[in-house]
Amino acid sequence: MEFPQVRNLNNPATINPRRVAFKILRKNYSSNHQLNDDIYDELRDKTLSDLDIRFITEMVQGTTRMQSRADYELSPLYKGKYSKLEISLKIILRMGYYQIRYMDKVPDYASVSTTVNLAKKIKGQFAGITNAILRKLSNSEIQPPGNNAKIDDISKWMSHPSYLVEKWQSTWGIDKARQLMEWNNSRPVLWFRRNQNIISSDKLHDSIIQMNFQPTYFEEDTRYLNIDKPSELLASQLFTDGYLYVQNPFSGLVVKLLDIKEGNQVIDACAAPGGKTTDMAQQVGKSGTIWAYDINSGRLDDIAQNSSKIGLVNINAQLMDSTIGSFQKCDKYLLDVPCSGTGVMSKRADLRWRRQKTHIQEFADLQYKLLKNCASQMTPNGILVYSTCTLEPEENWENINRFLKTHGNFSIEQADKYISDQFTDESGALNTFPPDHNIDGGFAVRLRKHD
Repeated sequence: MEFPQVRNLNNPATINPRRVAFKILRKNYSSNHQLNDDIYDELRDKTLSDLDIRFITEMVQGTTRMQSRADYELSPLYKGKYSKLEISLKIILRMGYYQIRYMDKVPDYASVSTTVNLAKKIKGQFAGITNAILRKLSNSEIQPPGNNAKIDDISKWMSHPSYLVEKWQSTWGIDKARQLMEWNNSRPVLWFRRNQNIISSDKLHDSIIQMNFQPTYFEEDTRYLNIDKPSELLASQLFTDGYLYVQNPFSGLVVKLLDIKEGNQVIDACAAPGGKTTDMAQQVGKSGTIWAYDINSGRLDDIAQNSSKIGLVNINAQLMDSTIGSFQKCDKYLLDVPCSGTGVMSKRADLRWRRQKTHIQEFADLQYKLLKNCASQMTPNGILVYSTCTLEPEENWENINRFLKTHGNFSIEQADKYISDQFTDESGALNTFPPDHNIDGGFAVRLRKHD
């Protein structure tokens, strides 16, 4: 889920949006939930204006995204040990920091006073500390660490774990690593995919224009679009009636590598949450079938709901562990593997804090098991597209090269036969880097099995 899909009501409730944002952040700190799930759970039953929904969402995601930089700037302003402060107070201070530094529409004095009022309601003695620190912050500036600074200082300022900063600088160099972190720290663009089965491009465009928005289309595949205020599109009949689906254009590029035709039978081996599944189902038509497998029953339910919402009846969803399970016999496989997700950290604000250094190799090993099992069941001349939403070499080319060394009957087919070469690398894979391509980062390679 990229954005809380909340019903937009016309009668705003007398609910303090900052209090709601604090509640979500405090809950997420103590839970193992994805941040977007906690946002959705808290907002779905509340009567809130569209403005409040957008404010809460930005406050929660922005505070989470920039929490390390917040602590970096706030800690020198506290006379004691900042690290010893209660987590509830830290969250309040981070919220105030985010408003002062990043929410330009809120004057600094208002950010301070509203945050102090929040602190009073959470715990009375928090108010004095909050007031003192945030007033100092509003009158201060800090010099960012330079490229030659210690990794730890760069990590705190760029609000990314130090192991990622070190790894990315080693992989791409200081400048490119910094560009990626700046991309991750910016507000993400929410993209939509048009449901091509039930609305034409012209009719959708006219409908959006009538809402007084000017859509921006993805040039490579104009089914994808975005607007300035996506929450209004999410709350519109266009979305609730299934004319639009939330999806980044990178996903469409992956599906293009399969070169799907009407009537195709396609295996989607790691299908949830189902964005690519529904895209493929629309393309194979009523005479085709998508065999969607996933190990998570709850996420399979999401596929069923999304399929029903946009009117698809050609998806056969089944619960299965695709590292060991048996598939239907098909000529085309999509293996969109679980991954570290470093290509989508801009829109998943908490992901950078949830991932650990060891996870990258753990994901790579899981991906390799999935790849081997799928490959073993493919028919001769079959096609498999392996894809990730990560930028890490261990999960991308290193995994593919490892596989090809022991599977001589597979070869790579060049991605630029199916998509523009602006999205491909010199070795023949779809390979996107967010600051360069302005979409999600990720990797995909098209493999053919020979006799």
